[in-house]
Amino acid sequence: MPLALDLVLNAGINNLFGKEPPVCLSCSLNGYDASNYDLPGRFTYIQANLKF
Repeated sequence: MPLALDLVLNAGINNLFGKEPPVCLSCSLNGYDASNYDLPGRFTYIQANLKF
Protein backbone atom coordinates (compact mmCIF):
# COMPACT_ATOMS: atom_id res chain seq x y z
CA MET A 1 0.00 0.00 0.00
CA PRO A 2 1.62 3.33 -1.06
CA LEU A 3 2.14 6.03 1.54
CA ALA A 4 0.09 9.16 0.79
CA LEU A 5 1.35 12.48 2.12
CA ASP A 6 -0.58 15.73 1.96
CA LEU A 7 1.79 18.71 2.06
CA VAL A 8 0.60 22.33 2.01
CA LEU A 9 3.09 25.23 1.96
CA ASN A 10 2.11 28.86 2.62
CA ALA A 11 4.37 31.90 2.49
CA GLY A 12 3.78 35.60 2.52
CA ILE A 13 5.00 39.09 3.22
CA ASN A 14 3.09 41.69 5.20
CA ASN A 15 3.89 45.33 4.38
CA LEU A 16 5.98 44.43 1.31
CA PHE A 17 6.96 48.03 0.57
CA GLY A 18 7.67 48.98 4.21
CA LYS A 19 4.97 51.66 4.50
CA GLU A 20 5.02 53.31 7.94
CA PRO A 21 1.77 53.87 9.89
CA PRO A 22 0.58 57.47 10.32
CA VAL A 23 2.18 59.40 13.16
CA CYS A 24 0.04 59.69 16.29
CA LEU A 25 1.16 62.56 18.52
CA SER A 26 -1.27 61.67 21.33
CA CYS A 27 -0.14 58.02 21.47
CA SER A 28 2.47 57.01 24.02
CA LEU A 29 3.72 53.87 22.21
CA ASN A 30 6.39 54.63 19.60
CA GLY A 31 4.35 57.38 17.91
CA TYR A 32 1.72 55.19 16.24
CA ASP A 33 -1.69 53.83 17.24
CA ALA A 34 -1.08 50.15 18.07
CA SER A 35 -4.83 49.46 18.36
CA ASN A 36 -5.28 50.16 14.62
CA TYR A 37 -1.91 49.21 13.07
CA ASP A 38 0.53 46.31 13.33
CA LEU A 39 4.15 46.88 14.27
CA PRO A 40 5.82 48.99 11.59
CA GLY A 41 8.14 47.34 9.11
CA ARG A 42 8.15 44.31 6.85
CA PHE A 43 7.19 40.85 8.15
CA THR A 44 7.76 37.59 6.27
CA TYR A 45 6.44 34.16 7.11
CA ILE A 46 6.38 30.57 5.90
CA GLN A 47 4.19 27.71 7.08
CA ALA A 48 4.23 24.00 6.27
CA ASN A 49 1.43 21.53 7.07
CA LEU A 50 2.01 17.84 6.55
CA LYS A 51 -0.72 15.23 6.96
CA PHE A 52 0.11 11.54 6.86
